[in-house]
Amino acid sequence: MALFLALWPTGREVDLDEAIEYQKKLPDSKNWHKVAQKLHDEGRTAIFPRAGTGLLEDQISLSKKLVESGVPFIPVTTDSYYSSTRFRKGGKHPRRNEEDRRSLLNGYPIINYGVKQTRRIIESVDRGALIPGFP
Repeated sequence: MALFLALWPTGREVDLDEAIEYQKKLPDSKNWHKVAQKLHDEGRTAIFPRAGTGLLEDQISLSKKLVESGVPFIPVTTDSYYSSTRFRKGGKHPRRNEEDRRSLLNGYPIINYGVKQTRRIIESVDRGALIPGFP
């Protein structure tokens, strides 16, 4: 994990001990596993759409809309540049996104936003968020 985090500047900012403590302090409503277990115990099936945008504010807005629609989990789909570790290629796009307010990516660029900014998604809703690779 540490080797992977060292591949990009925002990854080097991650403190795994702090990240574990942060996750432990989240309420049960934001614990993805506990929500999934509760749904399973109740015999319920959850819809889990794919949802990722290239801009943080758009991702927060989308997450809030998903909560309003009743989705029990907040999915954050990572952009394909990031999920395939092509960070430099994808790293050019978020800056342009912020300037023209349009997304050139097919998902959320977690590597560019890093932990502090990405936590804004988690803190904006009362649901558990599943963000691949997020500590």
